[in-house]
Amino acid sequence: MRLKILNLNTEIILNACESFYDLLSKISSPENESYVGVKYNGEIQYWYDEIPGDGEVRFIKDSDEEGFEILRHSASHVMAGAIQNLYPGVKFAIGPAIAEGFYYDLDLTEKISENDFIKIEEEMQNIINKDHAIKRELWDKPRAIKYFSERGEKYKLELIDGIADENVSIFSDGIFLDLCRGPHLPSTGKVKAFKLLSVAGAYWRGSEKNPMLTRVYGTAFPSKDELNNYIQRLAEAEKRDHRRLGKDLELFDIFEQAGGGLVFWLPHGALIRKIIEDFWREKHLENGYEIVYTPHIAKSDLWKTSGHLDFYRENMYCLLYTSPSPRDRTRSRMPSSA
Repeated sequence: MRLKILNLNTEIILNACESFYDLLSKISSPENESYVGVKYNGEIQYWYDEIPGDGEVRFIKDSDEEGFEILRHSASHVMAGAIQNLYPGVKFAIGPAIAEGFYYDLDLTEKISENDFIKIEEEMQNIINKDHAIKRELWDKPRAIKYFSERGEKYKLELIDGIADENVSIFSDGIFLDLCRGPHLPSTGKVKAFKLLSVAGAYWRGSEKNPMLTRVYGTAFPSKDELNNYIQRLAEAEKRDHRRLGKDLELFDIFEQAGGGLVFWLPHGALIRKIIEDFWREKHLENGYEIVYTPHIAKSDLWKTSGHLDFYRENMYCLLYTSPSPRDRTRSRMPSSA
C-alpha cells in the first residue's frame, strides 16, 4: 500500500497488515522521538492498529495541542499503574488529561498525601524505564463486566453501563489495564518528564450524594526543561497567591472550622476593605446610582442557572429544608401552656 507522510512530504510503500507503529519504525527522521500520536486521512488512530490501505498519514508531535493531551493521558495511566502496585485494593474512577496536566480519581482505604509523591514517582519511573507497549483491545461488554466485576471496580462498571456500543475500548501497558477511549503513546517510555503536584477530594461524578474520592494531580511535558520552567512558574504564582499574601500580611484568614472560602477580615484587612467600600459607595452616589442589598443565600435553581452549582457544588453550603408535617403545623398554631 502507498502512504503519503504529510509531516515529511514524502511517500512510502508498506506491505499489507502492517501497523502505524510499523510505519514509524520505517521512517528515518530526527523528529521520530517527538511523535506521540498518528492520524490517518485526518482521523486519530491507534498505534498498533493495522493500516486500512492507501492514504495520508500525519504524525502528531508532543508539542502539538493534541500531542500534549496524549502525553498527559498516558502519564495518568502510568501513575495509576504505580499506585496500583503500591496500594493493593485501590479502585479506579476516571483519569483524564486536563489543561495543564492530568489527574486520576481513586477510591482508597489508605490515605495518600503529598508526602507519598516521591515513592509514587519512583514507581512511575520504573514503569517508564521498562518501556511497556500501550496497546488497545476491543472487548464485548460481557467480558468487560466480568473482568471489572471480579476486581470490584464499581466505578468502571457504572461507566460501562453508560456506554451505548456493544464493545468497549480497553488499554493496557502490561501493568495497568483500563477502560479507556485513548489515544495513547505507543509505549510508557515515551513519558519523558513528569511530576505529581497535589492531592484533593472529589465527589464521584461531582455529586455530594456519591462517594468522596481521592484525586491526585500531576503534569507531564516533552522535556525536563519545559517541566522545570512550569514548576518555576507555579512557584512564582504561589508567592503572589492572594490566600498566602492575605495571611502573611495579616489582612484576612480562613478557618476550616468555619468553612472553606469563608473570610475573616483581620484589623489591617478590615481597614483596607472599609476604605475601598467607602470610596466605591461615594463614587456611585455621586454618579446617580442607588444602593440595594440582596440576600446572601438563594434557592439552588438560581445557582444552577448562573452555573455556580455545577462548578462549585463541592464547596457550596446547602441548607436542608424539611416541610413540617400537618401535626407540626397544627401544634405551631396552638398556644403554649403555662
